[in-house]
Amino acid sequence: MEEKRYRILLVEDDRLDQMAFKRMVKEENLPYDYTIAGSVAQAGEILGSERFDLIFVDYLLGDGTAFDLLDSIVDTPTVFATGTGSEELAVKAMKAGASDYLIKDPNRNYLKVLPEIVKNAIRHKKDKDELKQYHEKLIELVRERTEQLAEEKELLAVTLSSMGDAVIAVDAENRITLFNKAAEQLTGRRFEEVRHKPVDEIIRIINEQTKKPADSPIDRVLESREIENGAGNDALLARNGRECPIAATAAPIRRNDGTMTGIVMVLRDVSQQREIDRMK
Repeated sequence: MEEKRYRILLVEDDRLDQMAFKRMVKEENLPYDYTIAGSVAQAGEILGSERFDLIFVDYLLGDGTAFDLLDSIVDTPTVFATGTGSEELAVKAMKAGASDYLIKDPNRNYLKVLPEIVKNAIRHKKDKDELKQYHEKLIELVRERTEQLAEEKELLAVTLSSMGDAVIAVDAENRITLFNKAAEQLTGRRFEEVRHKPVDEIIRIINEQTKKPADSPIDRVLESREIENGAGNDALLARNGRECPIAATAAPIRRNDGTMTGIVMVLRDVSQQREIDRMK
């Protein structure tokens, strides 16, 4: 079976570092099809027309820094590198969305660990994409079952109660109409006490890092009328004050004529995945 090849964008203005990267790819026979940009401006032009599996960018460039490129990077793992690194800069890079961070050394030994960094970053991205696809499929399943509630109420109840993810549905007035067992466990509230209550009074989503209220995917669906995902650092604030990292997805519930009659939201506990990210 032919080894999968990866498209890599190297953003580096030091010609010696460029040559060292090329030499490593050749000597290690790495499955990389790479493009090299020597500045923020050049990288921005390339990213405007091409997609990559990973971006490896030097922090300090002649016309800016790696942070200047973040707006041009769409859903692509990004590894920062710098010869003047610090823990503070590393934390800032990771919070800004970097997949990993490398400190350069005079002998360029940092390149020896790059293949493993690339593999891990791409694998992590694949896991996130699979999770997103899973959510979309689950949302579609729940939406179909909700639309057929009148005919399949008993079957729907059994299906939802067996799901490991929290499923919450609201009507056109944003009042809770469905709240499965997993939702009860995650929030510390029973369906009987939250039924017909405004969802904003029950589901409190915060930014895990700042502890400030975060936008609910339900609110975004009300504006876009399309499927919406939560942010990567969302956390659910339970009744007892416990914070639980979550991945949230919401989608509109429509009649056959396209009229939106409500919204269904799925919350998944990602505590273990978030802890792995912190350890990394």
